[in-house]
Amino acid sequence: MFSLSLPKEINSLRYASAVGVICIYYFIACIVVHSVQHGFRGGKLRDDVAMFKSGNGAIEGLSIFMFSYLCHMNCFSIFGEMRKPSARRMTLHTACSMSLCCIAYIVAGFFGYADFGDEVTDTVLVFYDVRRDVLMAIAYAGIVLKLCVGFALCMQPARDCCYYIIGWDVATIPAWRNCLFCGVMALCALLLGLFIPVLNTVFGLLGSFCGGTLGFCLPALYRMYCGNWSLGTVGIVNYVCTYLLLMAGVVAVVFGTGASLYGVVR
Repeated sequence: MFSLSLPKEINSLRYASAVGVICIYYFIACIVVHSVQHGFRGGKLRDDVAMFKSGNGAIEGLSIFMFSYLCHMNCFSIFGEMRKPSARRMTLHTACSMSLCCIAYIVAGFFGYADFGDEVTDTVLVFYDVRRDVLMAIAYAGIVLKLCVGFALCMQPARDCCYYIIGWDVATIPAWRNCLFCGVMALCALLLGLFIPVLNTVFGLLGSFCGGTLGFCLPALYRMYCGNWSLGTVGIVNYVCTYLLLMAGVVAVVFGTGASLYGVVR
């Protein structure tokens, strides 16, 4: 994780990221195969599989979904390093990547849930026997690689934000100072990972608060206060959708964060 966090440009991680995505899809294929072999009894779903849920559990799921699609912090770095940057190309690339993520989430979520049912409370990774299943053991090794790449992709915008606040330029900062700063951030992440017992707690809080703020509230507020904003200048569709985006963000932050905190206390 530390070594992948050192590059100053996100473009340096493109090959490692591509390998990580391949590893994730291989793991999803293993989930599907294992679910078909063990999850379906007589060609039917388990009795404890619920298609719809209510209450706090359903709201906690909203926070996790928002975290899953939280890619906004890398948009500026990717746009700045594109060969021919344009809003159209950025929108197209984002739509393609989010569509691939959506397919992966649906397939992995359904077949993982169909395999183990309500036994899964945190992560499905603890339910597979990697000592006897060689294919799943290989998939776990790929998951480790993908976690390292994912950490670096989240580390870079956080590091650049800290550099901006301090007044450092990421392009001219000495290598030793960059290594030291990245090392401190990686150490803090390691300590948090050791002392936070439930992974869904992190996903829920980050998804509801950070996802609602970065993905919904701030883009709507930026659009409203960037100037030349009125019903006559932007049109009724843009005007209404911007307010809907803001209201959805407020609902996600309030109820999602509340549900996550309630789940921790309970």
